Amino acid sequence: MAKLSINHSRYSLCITNYNSYPHVKDSVQSIQPLLSNHEYEAVIIDNCSTDGSFEILQELEESMPNVHVYKERCNRGQGRDLAFRKSSSDYLITNIDVDVIYDCAFIKTAIEQYHRYYEGRILSIYGAMIMARAAVQELGGWKSLDRHEDTELAVNAFEHNMHAQDLSLNVVKRHLKSLPRYSVRRYRDSTLHYRDYFRIGYGFSDNGFRDLKHPTALAGKLLSLTKKKYRHEQFSSFYRIWTSGTAFGKTLET
Repeated sequence: MAKLSINHSRYSLCITNYNSYPHVKDSVQSIQPLLSNHEYEAVIIDNCSTDGSFEILQELEESMPNVHVYKERCNRGQGRDLAFRKSSSDYLITNIDVDVIYDCAFIKTAIEQYHRYYEGRILSIYGAMIMARAAVQELGGWKSLDRHEDTELAVNAFEHNMHAQDLSLNVVKRHLKSLPRYSVRRYRDSTLHYRDYFRIGYGFSDNGFRDLKHPTALAGKLLSLTKKKYRHEQFSSFYRIWTSGTAFGKTLET
């Protein structure tokens, strides 16, 4: 059972997990320095894992302050949204994955930059997103997607003039998971990547038709026809800015 928060946290790290046994302990422990401070909490949604990673999360919940673990059947988008709705803070740090080791000092630096230049927006940085709770509520949260649930939120924010990005802000110390270049799982993940990209508005023309060379792109396009769409008319404009890597949405320091 999740612990009750003693104090109201200012920042919630919203995390999802599914069968991440080899990595989950090291990943969650990498944010432990933040969680020793009541300003921060971690809300973790486990998608009914079967590999023992949920049990590891339960152990971490018992041993680490301000960690709240819930087990719910969900996809990644639903998991992000559940973590948001079960959190208690005014600001969210999302797109946190359990196959990544995070740098807490850089997370704090990114938060400082958020309050200085991006207050109230949905800010995409390398390895995470930072946002005000009120902004997420206005946008309606995360959609039911297996991939690109965070991209969908970002392009939704872009359409409402609420998106910002600064990819020079990097909170990743190292990635823990790697897949062989040629593997069944890699092809499956690539197909799902394209499937949900097409569902939110991506088109072959956005990448100069280069994706036509990838069989997983064609498979993803066909699969997208069978799934609910969350299409955004301004996806192409968002995509050009996103892939350029340039800073966007910065406001004057207040």
